[in-house]
Parts: sequence; structure tokens; C-alpha cells
Amino acid sequence: MRLRPAALLLLILAPIVAGCQGLSHWLTTPAGAFGSRAAPPAPDYASPGSWAALPRQPSRADATPPKGIAAVAADEALADAFFVHPSRA
Repeated sequence: MRLRPAALLLLILAPIVAGCQGLSHWLTTPAGAFGSRAAPPAPDYASPGSWAALPRQPSRADATPPKGIAAVAADEALADAFFVHPSRA
């Protein structure tokens, strides 16, 4: 009986993938408990000081795009972009 290439590939990869489950669990499980620090207070989103950029207020977010990329005026943009910057503790 001759196996199709896809079936042969499955027979080869299935044990590898099954063995990697234990490895991925080991790699993603923390070595110790997380700290029990209290969470910081929530930002006041009604306050303009809680935002890095606001519409109709000049900021670094309005910087010119790199050369070769056309700028679009905020009032002509087809969509708004919201970027959540990574944070560090």
C-alpha cells in the first residue's frame, strides 16, 4: 500500500507535535508565584492628561510620516487608529 505524501507527512509530524505539548507547557509555565502588589489606580479617561494624543490638539502623534508615505489630514482620514503601547511594570 502506498501512502499519499500528506498522510506520510502527518505520520511523521504527529508524534513530534504531541511531544512538543509538554515542552511548550514547560516553556510557558512561570517558575514561581506572581507578586501580590496592589494594582495602580485606574486612569481618569475624562482627563486630557490621561491621553498621549487628542483630536484637534497638537502633539507628537501628529508628526510627519516617513518619506514616501503621504500624510492624511485628521478630518479627511477614513478611519481612526488606536494604538495600545506595551507597558512594563
